Amino acid sequence: MTNKILIILFPGFGVSKKLWDSYIIKNKIIKHDFIKQLKNIGELYFYEPKYYNLFYYTKDKIDKLLYHKNINYNNDDLCIDKICDTIFNDIKEYINQNYKLILLGHSIGSYFVHYFSNKYYKYCLFNVIIDGSCLMKSSDYIYKYDKYKKLVDKYSDYSNEYIEELKKDINNEKSLDKLMHNSSYKLFSFYNKSTIEPFKIPTLAFYNIELIKKYDDLRLNEINYLVKNNKDFKYITFIKKTHFPHHIEDSRNIIIDNIKIMLNNIFN
Repeated sequence: MTNKILIILFPGFGVSKKLWDSYIIKNKIIKHDFIKQLKNIGELYFYEPKYYNLFYYTKDKIDKLLYHKNINYNNDDLCIDKICDTIFNDIKEYINQNYKLILLGHSIGSYFVHYFSNKYYKYCLFNVIIDGSCLMKSSDYIYKYDKYKKLVDKYSDYSNEYIEELKKDINNEKSLDKLMHNSSYKLFSFYNKSTIEPFKIPTLAFYNIELIKKYDDLRLNEINYLVKNNKDFKYITFIKKTHFPHHIEDSRNIIIDNIKIMLNNIFN
C-alpha cells in the first residue's frame, strides 16, 4: 500500500500478543499469517494493557502467575477515556506524519474501537470488529437481569486501596478472580451508564455464525441494532469458527480481503 496506514489492534480479554503471533497444537508451533498480512497493509500498534494478561492465566495455570508478580494498575488504568488518550499520545509521531488509522478490535476490544474512533474520528479511516459484543446501547437488554447488574455494581466499585490488597494476594484464586472481574465489569459499567453514540466512521464487522446460533437473540438483536443505527455498518459471518485468535487465523483471507476492498473504495 502506498498510503500511510497504522492499524491499532485491540485484543479481547485473555488474549496476549503472543497468541496473535502463534499457537501450539499437538506440540507443534503454528505461526499466524494474519498479523503478517496486516503488516503488509500498514504498520501495527498492539494495545496490551497489563491487566488484560490476568485473563490469560486461567485457574488451571495459576502457577504461571509467577511471571506477573509485578501487576501494576489501579482504577485510573481502567478508564476507557484515559486509555484511549494514552494510545493517541503514543501514536502522535504517526499522526504528525499524516498516517491514517484503521482500528481492529477482537471481542471486548470492540468497546475500545468504538470509543477511540468516535473520539478521534478525523484521523481514522474505518473500523474492523471481529466477534465484538455488547456494543453501544444494544447492551441495555443484558442489564435488565438483576444478577448481572449486581455483578456490574459490585466489581466496578472497587477502590484503589482494595485493588492493592488483592494484588498482594495475587496467588490466591479468589483474589485473581476479583482482579479479573474488576477490569471487565468496570468497562461494562461505563458502557451501561453512558450515552453511547453510533459509530462516526464506517465499520466492518465479522461474526462467528456458531456464536450467533449459541447466543441466538442476544447476538442477533445486537447485530440488528448496529445495522439500524449505523449508516455505514457492514457485517460478514464466519462458518464453524470459534472465538480465539488461532481460529480467526483460519478465516484470515476473508478479513484481509474485505479490509483491502474498504481501502480501495476509500482511495480509488
